[in-house]
Amino acid sequence: MVSSRSYISELERGIKSPTIEKIEGLCKEMGVHPLTLLSLTYLQGKSPKDMQKLLRKIENEANAILDEQR
Repeated sequence: MVSSRSYISELERGIKSPTIEKIEGLCKEMGVHPLTLLSLTYLQGKSPKDMQKLLRKIENEANAILDEQR
């Protein structure tokens, strides 16, 4: 396991802030992409419609950044 139960509990209670490496490790253990976990955390308590809006926003912003780099 990537982290102890007490560490996970501290994350859930907002006592600890994970590094990107920790998030990647936790997501690997959970079998999900890190953006899935971050999106769900960000949208906690919001509707599925809000998730769709967020995903479209992420896609549009990422495409705009990629277009600027070309």
